[in-house]
Amino acid sequence: MRTLENYKYRLSLGVATSVLSLCITGVTTFETHAQQSAAPRVLPPVSVDAPRQRTRTTRTVRPRSTAQRAAPVVPRQAEQPATTVGTTRTIGTPAPAYAGGQVATGGTLGLLGSTNVLNTPFSTVNYTAKLIEDQQARTAADTLINDASVRLATGANGYDDTFLVRGFPVDGKDVGFNGLYGLVSTFHVPAQIIERIELLKGPGALVNGIAPANTIGGGINIVSKRASEVDFNRITPSFISAGNYGAHLETSKRFGANKEWGMRFNGVLRNGEASIKDSNDQLSVGALALDYRADRFRWTLDAILQNDDVKNFRPQVSILTTNPYVPAAPDGRTNWYPGTKLKQRDKTIASSVEYDLTNWLTAYAAIGGRKELVEQNLAFSGGVNQFGNFTVTNAYYDQYINTLTANAGFRSKFDTGELSPKVGDGLIF
Repeated sequence: MRTLENYKYRLSLGVATSVLSLCITGVTTFETHAQQSAAPRVLPPVSVDAPRQRTRTTRTVRPRSTAQRAAPVVPRQAEQPATTVGTTRTIGTPAPAYAGGQVATGGTLGLLGSTNVLNTPFSTVNYTAKLIEDQQARTAADTLINDASVRLATGANGYDDTFLVRGFPVDGKDVGFNGLYGLVSTFHVPAQIIERIELLKGPGALVNGIAPANTIGGGINIVSKRASEVDFNRITPSFISAGNYGAHLETSKRFGANKEWGMRFNGVLRNGEASIKDSNDQLSVGALALDYRADRFRWTLDAILQNDDVKNFRPQVSILTTNPYVPAAPDGRTNWYPGTKLKQRDKTIASSVEYDLTNWLTAYAAIGGRKELVEQNLAFSGGVNQFGNFTVTNAYYDQYINTLTANAGFRSKFDTGELSPKVGDGLIF
């Protein structure tokens, strides 16, 4: 027991001594460091020897007995021909598009030819095929309503597309096709055949001639697709609404030593129930476009066959202005006019030609014809009252249309100092 107490005493004394020794050592170190910091510090001289250059030995490379691998050959991109903007030509590559590719920087303007929108004394907009594809448009109307001044007098997927431009109606027969009136379907223009949609807002009889229905709100011109510089073949399936299936076949190819000949074909088949219950929307379109281009001579040919068969199409009703309140809206798929039918057969052929007499003078001519057969079982309502009731009147009518249209004239451009005016003289009938 006594030995254990002595051991504890020695252990406590050893620990205390160690702690005291550690404290004294720490204080001594701190004071020494402080004294050294207070004294001026003199750095020892440093000498640097330049590194010795190592002698490089030259290696003799023996030529390889095998042939060196040739660098990969990058295929040349097809050179894009100059656009028609600012020239006296209208047949050829259209105006380039702005960033995004959906709106073009210019378009054709009747007697004035192809003009940039910044140099056009009218309000115009030119929609491209890219916008049509991006928005999955079915007809020209689906694209034209992008403009705030354009609306439809009938509902979407109705029996026709009657446009309102700045509040004035533009009938289907007043829609131009490559500058010629009366060559597209009176009811619907399929989007698959369209390269550009050119919209002129406001009166345009000065440059496009008087429209058949005397339209004053504006002008709409459809530019058909042409063979591109790059050949391609593609097929695009489609599915719409409840059960409307379809396919779009498109092919484009150029021929000749300088690719002067071009061919483009668009075929569309679509059938099935659309947006109205128990309806059926069947469409078949075949469009062939040929073109030839040389240094001074250019020629195009378009042939279009379009068949529309619609059963139970979207009804159109109006609400009586004497109603004290608006009735509740019904289901959008409801068919209020069962038994309505539309049968339409369109055949169109058109050709145009241009020849550059000089660098500043071009002669042009175009001619086209269309035959249309329409048979329709149509219903009309007398207006919906506040309870949602209305009366319906049925009517059947058919129409046969034979259209022949043509134009011819000259376009010139010349410089007068800082100005470059355009002069056009033409005949439209």
